[in-house]
Amino acid sequence: MDDIDLVVSSKSIEENCQLLQKLAEDLLIEQSQNCMQFDVEKTELIHFHSKRTLDLKNEEYAVKVEETIF
Repeated sequence: MDDIDLVVSSKSIEENCQLLQKLAEDLLIEQSQNCMQFDVEKTELIHFHSKRTLDLKNEEYAVKVEETIF
């Protein structure tokens, strides 16, 4: 399997991150159950937002996949 996209949309960045976190966790469960493998090194998280500034160190804006924080 190659090139999987996860897309979420809501009115808040925090909610988007929570939704992406849940989707990523579900994918990892599917990975182990279906002999799939994901390369976390190739994973990108792209936020489209209208805020002028965004504190990327704020944990509310983070998504954790295994031990990697995006």
